[in-house]
Amino acid sequence: MKYLFHNEKEWRKFKNELLEWVGTPYRHMWNVKGRGTDCAQFIGVSLINAGIMDYYEFEYYSIDWFLHTEREILIEHIYKNRKYLRDGLDFLELPPNSNIFRGDYLVFAVRSPKGIGNHSAVAFGDGLMIHATPVRGVTITRVDTLKRGLKAIFRIIEA
Repeated sequence: MKYLFHNEKEWRKFKNELLEWVGTPYRHMWNVKGRGTDCAQFIGVSLINAGIMDYYEFEYYSIDWFLHTEREILIEHIYKNRKYLRDGLDFLELPPNSNIFRGDYLVFAVRSPKGIGNHSAVAFGDGLMIHATPVRGVTITRVDTLKRGLKAIFRIIEA
């Protein structure tokens, strides 16, 4: 089992794609670079644009969906879309106390009384992550700001 982003070329391509989104405002269920996106849509489109996924699908979810369900919609989304990863790739789910590597897909429980994973980000390395927040749009911040709410880590591996 080999971690995809140990390959510098793969990481550079994905990282550059992610950086192109910085400053994009937050818009629920949008996925248009420079115009608007939310945390899940931004990651899905970035994986496609970097050639890691061929497609992704995400069912409609209300802006406050995590307050009305116990379903782990973000985690379900990752498992549902793994079939669209480029041939030879897969997601490996790791517990939240695992070491975080650059490129890891992070799922957090933020502002959720039920502890539902309701926010996602991509680890950037050096303790940083990139994500779309309602206040700042797509931005780079420290993982530590949300670490206590970390629910799961998904790593892309060469299967």
